[in-house]
Amino acid sequence: MHLSVSLVRLPCLLMLIAGCAAWPLRAQEPSDSLGAITLLRVDVTDSSRLQRADAPVRLSRATLELGATWTLASALNAAPGVYMQQGALNTNRLSIRGVGSRIPYATGKVRAWLDEIPLTDGAGVTTFEDIDPQWIDHIEISRGPQSAALGPTLGGALRLRTAAPLARGSRQTASLRLGSFGTAALGFLSTRGRGGRSTLWGGSLLHSDGYRDNSTYDRAQLLWLGRRLDARIEHSTLVLGTLMKAHIPSSLNAEDFAERPWAAAPNWAAVEGYEAHRKLLWGHTFRRVKNDRMAMLALFGQIRNTWEVRPFNILSENVWNGGLRFRVEDSRARPLTWRIGGETMVEDYGWQTFAQLDGQPGALRSHNRELRAYAQLFAEAEWISTSGRWRLGAGLGGAAARFAYRDLFFGDSLDHSATKAFAPVWSPRLHASRRLGPHWWVYGLASHGINWPGVEDSRRADGTINPAIRPEQGWNFELGARGAIGRGVSFELVLYQMDIRDLLVARRVGPDIYEGINAGRTRHRGLELDLRTAAWKGLSLEGSLQLSDYRFMDFADGAADYSGNRLTGWPEHTARLWLLWSRGPWMAALRYERTGRMPMRDDNSVWSAPYALWHLRLQRHLPFGKRRLLVFAEGRNLTNARYASMILVNATSFGGSLPRYYYPGLPRHFNLGVRLQGGISRKGEAHEMPAEGL
Repeated sequence: MHLSVSLVRLPCLLMLIAGCAAWPLRAQEPSDSLGAITLLRVDVTDSSRLQRADAPVRLSRATLELGATWTLASALNAAPGVYMQQGALNTNRLSIRGVGSRIPYATGKVRAWLDEIPLTDGAGVTTFEDIDPQWIDHIEISRGPQSAALGPTLGGALRLRTAAPLARGSRQTASLRLGSFGTAALGFLSTRGRGGRSTLWGGSLLHSDGYRDNSTYDRAQLLWLGRRLDARIEHSTLVLGTLMKAHIPSSLNAEDFAERPWAAAPNWAAVEGYEAHRKLLWGHTFRRVKNDRMAMLALFGQIRNTWEVRPFNILSENVWNGGLRFRVEDSRARPLTWRIGGETMVEDYGWQTFAQLDGQPGALRSHNRELRAYAQLFAEAEWISTSGRWRLGAGLGGAAARFAYRDLFFGDSLDHSATKAFAPVWSPRLHASRRLGPHWWVYGLASHGINWPGVEDSRRADGTINPAIRPEQGWNFELGARGAIGRGVSFELVLYQMDIRDLLVARRVGPDIYEGINAGRTRHRGLELDLRTAAWKGLSLEGSLQLSDYRFMDFADGAADYSGNRLTGWPEHTARLWLLWSRGPWMAALRYERTGRMPMRDDNSVWSAPYALWHLRLQRHLPFGKRRLLVFAEGRNLTNARYASMILVNATSFGGSLPRYYYPGLPRHFNLGVRLQGGISRKGEAHEMPAEGL
């Protein structure tokens, strides 16, 4: 299977922009200037979030507008405790508070949903970097071990919320972005609403020649979102289709990283290695609200086909999954409110490997099939004192998983088929918060979470399944404060400690050959701080700081004992600072990012260098007849710093070659863009049901 995405070139992009300008309009569109820009999470006007001990970090639409480039990766780094490494547009690793930092090429131990559709597969791998930022209204991030409503997870969870269709009227938006390294993106959105029915549909195209050799990237997406509101029942359907083809430059050794950062790894360049996939996400949600009760049922599914050409073989994957989520909430017995719910999913994952002959498939080398299933249930309750000063809550979640592995390769006499089931694990959660003043709250939180081993984690080097492998388990303990200092500064401060045991370690024993072991436990201690100043003459300042001390407390890998060493793949500190200026139609955002050094090997013998980046964005809104035009320009990595945007932890070498730790970050580069918006809703309202949650 060879998959390619044919992109429309610049003349066609400009024609579509012009076509949007010709659409009929009903009235003048009101200004959607960012105005009083709010990027981070501290907001003393949001009393419900100030009070909640378990309130997630919220990245606003403004954060995505100003922080995201071509994917969501750079915007996610605005949140303290979250570290998104990006080796290429298709190679990313998200870790939260150090969890998942040692996974080689993907995001694991972190769960994510697009509305109610899981973006995490049955093996615990989460893929969201190929979702266009224009589809997303905001992102909610819960950090640390979770259970209950977010399901069993060790690192945390992300909720990606799409923009709601308009309840009445219509709006159309088209955008064009051009950037360095032959990068171009086209996007459009159209939303209409009338008589309780509304729809949103859109499309996007992205092409990049890439900074490095063998790094061409192409992606095309179509989105459809429909909602219908009858009395108190809402029906919502989402369908997202994606075609993607991305060449893979892979990582570099220290010499090439210093002297030829634009080069691809020689073995990947020789075969013009790439990955390509076709993916379809769908979900349908029923929601009913009556008085102080809410019931929700969501059905979802995903189909994905992947083809990857690698130096050592060719991989073919075929995946389908389906499941449901449900939730019932009741707050009639105030001051007590409660919530119950759950999620279950079944997944069929088939994969084959072939000999690689000049980029073409040769003889079949392996043929495998995995049937994965998990289920989780939860119950939560919260009590609020009559004075409103205290909020106390408790929850309990239970989860179980099972997988069946079938070895379908008959080219040898070996059969590694096996079945493994994990008994239910119960995860409690407790939290409390107290108001100390009109805009001051303190809180405490304790929560438990788990991470199920998948087949890859459970397989030995000889292909057999290790029956003794155990799920990772962890506890998170937090103390925090939120509020305002006078009228000028709002803040959020968090101190935490996470303890994780039965740590799953992927021991590399050959090219693309890993075996999982339970190697010990880690301790994660840290501080997270958010600050935001009020605007003064159009100027405001927002920043975040994360300090960490993450260590292996009991970690042995064979004869090596790494107890006491720092956790691999996580920086000692990160800092983000935004200087924002807004005046009339003009806006400017100066962003500073500082990332500390991090160990690249478990023995802490090799460390990455710390680095700092500066980015600047300027934009202006212009009238365009009865429509409005947004024009912007941005420069990224203005000081042309040389840094590794992603590292491969514990990189090994074969045949006397140097270990390849480094994915080079982009040098100084620039982006330009325009967005044309026309049409208007009669009252600018979104088609929304009452807010969820306790």
